[in-house]
Amino acid sequence: MKQMKHGLFLCLLLAMLLSLTAVTAVAAPHGQCGDGTTWSLDYDTNTLTISGTGALSDPVEYISYVNEIKKVEVENGVTEIGEGAFRGLEKLQTVTLAD
Repeated sequence: MKQMKHGLFLCLLLAMLLSLTAVTAVAAPHGQCGDGTTWSLDYDTNTLTISGTGALSDPVEYISYVNEIKKVEVENGVTEIGEGAFRGLEKLQTVTLAD
């Protein structure tokens, strides 16, 4: 009987630990890339989105994610893109610019 209680306790403890790791979510990387512009990276689609108003700074901190970025989407409001803004993004396949 004592061994059965011990086994049940271990199973419950393991189930609790597994549920805690399943609940933990990884936040999408994001940050500032100019005075009024921000960037975010969607891991599901490997898409870097630039949004806000103003100029995109060069260089920016998303460069540390060069191996993940395959698409770049620049939204309305971004007025300027620096010459080296996408330098080093060797897996980049598509850049979409807003009107």
